[in-house]
Amino acid sequence: MTTKTEKTTEDKAEAPAPVEGSYTATEKTPFLTPELRKKMAMTEAAGWMPEPGDVLTGTVEHIGTRKSDFGLYPVLTMSRPGAEAGSTEYVAVHAFHGTLKGALYDLKPTVGDKISITYVGTRTGKKLDDFGDPVEYHLYTAEGKETVFDWKTAVGF
Repeated sequence: MTTKTEKTTEDKAEAPAPVEGSYTATEKTPFLTPELRKKMAMTEAAGWMPEPGDVLTGTVEHIGTRKSDFGLYPVLTMSRPGAEAGSTEYVAVHAFHGTLKGALYDLKPTVGDKISITYVGTRTGKKLDDFGDPVEYHLYTAEGKETVFDWKTAVGF
């Protein structure tokens, strides 16, 4: 008979054995398919923070939206060759500036399209702020697939 202060072998907790097939998320993880690795890399894509004159050329991998205080804006995740041979880098383009959003709207890229986005820099606009000073804006251009010009939309018919 045991007393309350003594522990029997039945009371001792054993550490659970590792579950067969469970691993940490490393390169050797067998259940991470190339597609899953790509999705994980895209979710960790750094935002594109260009300097005037920078050009981003790549393939559109995903198009989504984000919400800001000013409404929804598109986010394009693009792939381009990485610094190491055979590697891929993912970049998220947050199109919250009006000229970038407009350039992408005109281009209407879809997943798989190869496009180039250029950040021209800031420009002084015609609009005036509350103090009567001209408002500066960020100028972008986007090029890629040929789009069909829609005369109906352009002239309002």
